[in-house]
Amino acid sequence: KYPQKDDFINAFITKLNNLPLSSIEQRNILQTRGEKALSEYYSQLCNTPISNLHQTEMELLFADEDITFKGFIDRIDKNDDGTYTICDYKTGKSKNEKKICPGGEYEDYYNQIGLYKYYFEKSTGKQVRETIFVFPEDYTNNFTINFTAEECSDIVENFKKSISDIKSYKFDPINNRDKNKSTDKYGRTVAVIFKGNTNINLEMVKKGCAWNYMYYNKSLYTIFAQITAKNKKAGLWADNNPQAPWDYRKQIKQ
Repeated sequence: KYPQKDDFINAFITKLNNLPLSSIEQRNILQTRGEKALSEYYSQLCNTPISNLHQTEMELLFADEDITFKGFIDRIDKNDDGTYTICDYKTGKSKNEKKICPGGEYEDYYNQIGLYKYYFEKSTGKQVRETIFVFPEDYTNNFTINFTAEECSDIVENFKKSISDIKSYKFDPINNRDKNKSTDKYGRTVAVIFKGNTNINLEMVKKGCAWNYMYYNKSLYTIFAQITAKNKKAGLWADNNPQAPWDYRKQIKQ
C-alpha cells in the first residue's frame, strides 16, 4: 500500500537533507516548495491502484548496434489491458504540446521520453500505450504523449546519428568560427569555444558540467549530448533533483 501522507513527505525531507545544496536558503525554499507540492499531489498519486504500479526508478540498459542506451524511468504503471504507461516526473509548472515537441523549448523532454518508450519496448517485449509527464506542482495539467512507431523511430535515428557524429567530430564546422560568437542584451560575449577541433561547449554538456538552455540552443547534437549525460547521471545530473539556473533565479525573485 501507499505510505501515509506524513511518511511520504518526511521521506522527501530526509532525502533533501542528504543533498549537497549551495545554501540553507536554497534548502528552505526547496523544502517549502516540495512539501506544498507533495501534499497537494498525494491524493492524485493514490488514485492509481497500488496493484497497477509496475516499477519505480527502473534502470534501462540496452545495447543497440554500437550504442548502449542507459536511462532511469521514474515510474511504470501496468494498465488493465496489459499495456504499460511510462511516467516522467518534472519540477516546476507544466509544459504543453507547444513546448514539448520537435523544435520546441523542451524538445529534450520529448526526445528523452520517446527514447524511454522505444528502448523499454525493445528490452522487455512489452507495449507502451502512453507516456506521461507528471508535474507534481501543477498536476492537474499533466501532459500525455501517445507516440506512433514512426515518431519513436525518428527520435532514435536522430539520436544514433547525433551520437555517431559527436564521436567522429562531424559537427559545428570549425571554419568561419566568428559566426558562433555574439553578444547578449547585457553586453556579454556568447560563444562556442574550441580547443583545436574540440567543441568545449559540447564536451561540457556531455560530461554534465554544463546545462544546455534549449530556448536558445536547439542543436540536436547538444540536445542528445545532454540526454546522454542525464541518463548516465554524469556531473550535475548525479543530483536527484537538479534545478536549472534560470528556474532557480526565477524562484529566488519570487
